[in-house]
Amino acid sequence: MADNLTLAYEFTNDPNDDFGWLAASVEASGFRARNGFWVQWQDLVEFASRLAPYPLPTNGPVEAEWGYSENGEYTRVTLISLSQTSATGKVSVSVDLADYYEPRRRCQVIFDTSYASLELFRQELEDLMARKKETAVLLSA
Repeated sequence: MADNLTLAYEFTNDPNDDFGWLAASVEASGFRARNGFWVQWQDLVEFASRLAPYPLPTNGPVEAEWGYSENGEYTRVTLISLSQTSATGKVSVSVDLADYYEPRRRCQVIFDTSYASLELFRQELEDLMARKKETAVLLSA
């Protein structure tokens, strides 16, 4: 299969709960990782909206990051970073996933995608958060 990032989101049964379980999996150049983390659904809606502009902003990558603080120390669990890397529209995708229970175990991969694939991913992410799809998949170019 092509390099890819797949996100799934499990809403809780409590309609007043803003948090759900974000499951992420990534595969690139033979490396694979998956993890999960408690994420507010609004974060994913906002992330999808930041993927809409064409081209992506040039003042830095579009990122989504989740982690936790414990004893004053921050631990990143999930980072998704996208940035345009060429004038022809190539987009670099960097994904860093850590094990929720043992965050020293982590995998970071990078792959390239296209704006067409990014737009499909953005639409699938919106559908995921609207409970119309079970996953959102970003494929390499």
